[in-house]
Amino acid sequence: MSGVKETGGDAPARSDTEGSAGLPPIDEKPFSEAIWPVLACGAGLFSDGYINNVIGSVNTVLSYQYGELYDNSQAAKVVSAIAFAGTVVGQLVFGYTADRWSRTNSLLISTIILIVFTALAAGSYYHGDPIGMFNILVAWRFFVGIGIGGEYPAGSVSCAESTGELKGGTRNRWFILFTNTTIDWGFVIGAFVPYVVAAAAKNKYFGTIWRTSLGIGVVFPLVLFVLR
Repeated sequence: MSGVKETGGDAPARSDTEGSAGLPPIDEKPFSEAIWPVLACGAGLFSDGYINNVIGSVNTVLSYQYGELYDNSQAAKVVSAIAFAGTVVGQLVFGYTADRWSRTNSLLISTIILIVFTALAAGSYYHGDPIGMFNILVAWRFFVGIGIGGEYPAGSVSCAESTGELKGGTRNRWFILFTNTTIDWGFVIGAFVPYVVAAAAKNKYFGTIWRTSLGIGVVFPLVLFVLR
């Protein structure tokens, strides 16, 4: 027999947790607590979808209210698209601040911008001059777009990070639900609400219809601001 000692089945098995003795177990948050940050960060896209889409109905109502005065104005050509220019600016600015400064603070600031300038858009006025009012509305919509743009780099990233506390295998599901799905529902509600408001106003009070439809867009980011 050689002097080599064989290791038989009596050798102690190595535990998978060897070396971790004494460490406290990881506390998992209840689902109701873990899902809350995901909801708060991602659901802001619902308000983005609403505010983006409601302007289409507002554009139509303004055309009924002011006729050719509005149809021939420069505002009628750009009011629906100007928010997208602001969105690009917002994405660039808040994308930088979210990485260099704070995602949470960037998210709060973008929400404040949405609240303030959506309210200003709903109350657009210029010394009784319709053309001046159209131009003011366009200006406010540009700043609304900046707030919308801030939600993408700050809100979506924060939402993705928050899903880390959810159960593995379900994170993508909740991320998609509170980002892609919510913004789609925002677009749907953005078309439905003006219809309801117009029906309530009996299709007569055009100023009330478009201002109320825009003003309702303040409610969603205001609720989210409290949640965040």
